[in-house]
Amino acid sequence: MKVNNCISVRLTSEIRLEQALKEAGVKKPASVKKLTISGMLALEDFHYVQTRMRRTLKALSMGSASIEENKIPDWAFNHCIGLTSVSLPNSVEKIGNCAFWECNHLTSITIPDSVKEVGADAFFNCPGITSTAILPESYEYKDNDDKAPAILCGKLYELRTWLAEYIPEHALDEVMYMLQKYSIHLKTTKSRRSLWGTYIPPWKRNYHVITINDDLNKYEFLEVFLHEYAHLLVQVNYGCARTHGIEWKNCFRGVLHHFIRKNIFPNDIRLAIQDYMVKTYAKSTLQLCSILAKYGTRKNHCYPFDLCCCCNCQTVNE
Repeated sequence: MKVNNCISVRLTSEIRLEQALKEAGVKKPASVKKLTISGMLALEDFHYVQTRMRRTLKALSMGSASIEENKIPDWAFNHCIGLTSVSLPNSVEKIGNCAFWECNHLTSITIPDSVKEVGADAFFNCPGITSTAILPESYEYKDNDDKAPAILCGKLYELRTWLAEYIPEHALDEVMYMLQKYSIHLKTTKSRRSLWGTYIPPWKRNYHVITINDDLNKYEFLEVFLHEYAHLLVQVNYGCARTHGIEWKNCFRGVLHHFIRKNIFPNDIRLAIQDYMVKTYAKSTLQLCSILAKYGTRKNHCYPFDLCCCCNCQTVNE
């Protein structure tokens, strides 16, 4: 593989990073060691670096570039273990949550004076970064959110008692809050061989619907709920229930990371989830599925092809 020591590209609304590299003569993105980007960066450009260059790219310069909303996206450089130095765009105002999550070889980062906010765990497990801006201790859901609507499924006590049959006890408070915050109608259904859960946006109703197979053990049920909850966040934040694109991956990583920080998962599940979070596929890896299955038995021991089927290709009769 021919190594491209230093490549400079300019991005426009029509030319994204993948095309710009090809036009610069780069046949394999893993051959680029130093990259300078100017022009307008989009979410897909960060995703391209994270998925195609995370092990090999050493230095990234974005000082002359600009970003939508002047924010480094959440999980932008998730597990980019090759990065040693980064310079952020001069106009950036916010570094998103977990933006440099486990970039454990990063030793130099240029943060402009325009930065006003650094997201939670932006430099999680970056031992080489010691003198950056003060970071929030951890990302928390706002428990004092007065706008959280009431649950539509009856009294809180009755819901909590019912939910305890499906969710680990130490996760109940978190899940109860999530149900209240977004008016989620959570339902169980009989085993479906091809999928474990569905999410339906509030098209003709004022609440979201999540259905989950009733034969899952408690940790499988929780993982599927968080998977579908990430679809809900995409609907809320982006206006449509996109399948398993970049937006969903970032939302799912966020909720998984929150539950990891709360020490809700046992150690073996936590380690498997952290490995899974590096790329975050639409379906869980065999390793994660097998570890989840250790915490209880199911009536149907065949793993589904996909954990989720979104509302645009599956409807649920109520």
